Amino acid sequence: MTEKLIANLEKLLALHHQLYKVAFQKTDLLKKNDIEALKETLNYEQKFVQAINQMEAERIELTSKFLGRTDELTLTACIEKADASDKEKLQNIYDEFKKVMDDLKNINNLNKQLTQQALQLVSITINTMMPQEGDHNYQKPDNKNGQTKRRSIFDSKA
Repeated sequence: MTEKLIANLEKLLALHHQLYKVAFQKTDLLKKNDIEALKETLNYEQKFVQAINQMEAERIELTSKFLGRTDELTLTACIEKADASDKEKLQNIYDEFKKVMDDLKNINNLNKQLTQQALQLVSITINTMMPQEGDHNYQKPDNKNGQTKRRSIFDSKA
């Protein structure tokens, strides 16, 4: 039983490492502003997320059988129950998971910041493209309140 659990955890760990590589690629693409490649990378990333979800479901089942319960199915609980030889393997997997999860968290935060900055840049660009309302002395109001309509360079009736 422990061998199957360890094999599953190793596969799950490998998938997380691959997910980290994809997240790192996303960072480069965000910096380069390569939208088409970013779309492809997001689709590729989604496949890893689906595979991780499937492996996680299998991990939960194996962990439940190994621990003999349905709650608190953690790697720490497995380490506590395992015998000496498996305990070391599980501890190494735990340490590696902790490292890759921290790395994923950091790179995803960076990607979030880069995405927000890109959106701010787009917003600023759109705002600068909009014609500014001028303070003309002899402008006729367009509506009953005496306010002028703001004109846009985009045709909203199209």
